[in-house]
Amino acid sequence: MIQNAANSGVGMAVIQIAHSLGLNTVNVVRSRPNQDELARELKSRGATVVITEEELAATPKIIQLFKDSKWDMPKLALNAVGGKNATDLARLLRYVPEKSTNLTKQKIFLLLLFFFLL
Repeated sequence: MIQNAANSGVGMAVIQIAHSLGLNTVNVVRSRPNQDELARELKSRGATVVITEEELAATPKIIQLFKDSKWDMPKLALNAVGGKNATDLARLLRYVPEKSTNLTKQKIFLLLLFFFLL
């Protein structure tokens, strides 16, 4: 799974729950001066990978991360930010067809967000 706002209270809870279930998590945070310290904190809570929004926007680089680690592409994306960041998350979802439009991806992502908010 992949989520943004990973250092929020909800994001940290998601990390801990996913870790207890044995799930890998890719956790997106905003860039900051103490990036390494934040990444260490989130990993100590069970995060698998911590990346910045800028790294997420470099989609081919993130896809290579999944290939190198031999993980499946994410089946679930949790969005707490919206906008371009949400679209970048949706691009990585495993079951979004390669040739679908951004509008289709946004609809799928909004559907996931709706279920998360229920």
